[in-house]
Amino acid sequence: MSDYDYSQPGMYFVTLLTYQRQKMFCEIHDGKVSWSRFGSVAKDAWLDLSVYYSNLVLDEFCIMPDHLHAIIRLMEVCKGGSTDNSQRVMRTAETRPDDLKSLTEIIREYKSFTARKINAMRGTTGTPIWHRSYHDHIIRDEVELNQIRQYIIENPLKWELEKENPG
Repeated sequence: MSDYDYSQPGMYFVTLLTYQRQKMFCEIHDGKVSWSRFGSVAKDAWLDLSVYYSNLVLDEFCIMPDHLHAIIRLMEVCKGGSTDNSQRVMRTAETRPDDLKSLTEIIREYKSFTARKINAMRGTTGTPIWHRSYHDHIIRDEVELNQIRQYIIENPLKWELEKENPG
C-alpha cells in the first residue's frame, strides 16, 4: 500500500521471488527440502536478520527453489535498542524513531546481501538474483496469522503439484 508506514509495528507476510523464477535455492522431493549452496546462503542470512535489526522478530518461513515466504513481526524499539519479544512495547518519549527499520529497508538489505554473496560464489558480479520487488500482506488478526503459517508450512508439500514446476 503506497500510503502505509511499513516501519510501524505489526505482522507482515512477504514473498520474494528469484529473478526470472530461477530455481536455485533447493530441490524438493516428497515434501523434503535439499538445500543448494545458494539456498544455504539465503536461509542463513534470513535467520541472521534478527541479529542485525533490533525491531525484527522472525516467525514462520520457507525457502523454496525460486521464492521465499515469510512472516515478519516488527516491534517497537525502546531507547538503547532493546525489544520486548513477548509483548509490544508502548511508544514513549524515550523511543527513538531512528532505531526502527522499515520492512522495505530490511527486505532491500537482505536481498542485496544475499545477491552479493551468491554472485561472489558464482563469479557473476552484478547478476540479478532477486526479482526487483516483493509481495507483502499486512496480517490483521490471529486467525489470518495462523492460516498464513499453515500455508508456509505446507508450501514444500505442494511444490510438486504446482503448475510452475513442470517436473
